[in-house]
Amino acid sequence: MADFLITIQVGNKKYNLSHSGETVYYSSSSKTGGTTLKGVKFKNNQLIDSDNNALNNFQIAQKLPSN
Repeated sequence: MADFLITIQVGNKKYNLSHSGETVYYSSSSKTGGTTLKGVKFKNNQLIDSDNNALNNFQIAQKLPSN
């Protein structure tokens, strides 16, 4: 089971973020698990991207360009 981190709001929906080790999950219904949030890790007690930059709620909520 993952540990709850924070709830963020995207438009009119709320999502819970949790982590297990470095893996981060999001869910609109569960505070301790869900779908893996790709491109984000929980490291040194903070959310980081693949370039080791700290993330904030706004950056997580942004639409990512397709590759």
